[in-house]
Amino acid sequence: MNNQVNLSEYDIIKLIGIGSYFNIYIVKNKITKKNCAAKICVFDIQQEEDMETQFQTSLRIYCTVHNPAFVKFLGYSETDFKHDNHLVILTEYMENGSLFDAFKRLNHNIIPKG
Repeated sequence: MNNQVNLSEYDIIKLIGIGSYFNIYIVKNKITKKNCAAKICVFDIQQEEDMETQFQTSLRIYCTVHNPAFVKFLGYSETDFKHDNHLVILTEYMENGSLFDAFKRLNHNIIPKG
């Protein structure tokens, strides 16, 4: 996989989500000025062997799935913005939130609660 990105080409704008494995930030490309989403792993890959395997699986999926229902994969980095061993997945940024958020906005009751 040759989809490595240079994170020095991006500025962190703000934190938009906190998860068990990844924190998600809006980042802006310094050249194109386009917003993207950066999923930064909260674990150090050198200390969490399992995480690297899961990350490689995620990368294979991102690289092979090309469907309008999924965010576009832009690349990855093996270090974060501070050059620590935290894996980063860069994707397109969906300005209006997730599919779940869209259903909530439309007030559909098809999403189970809880």
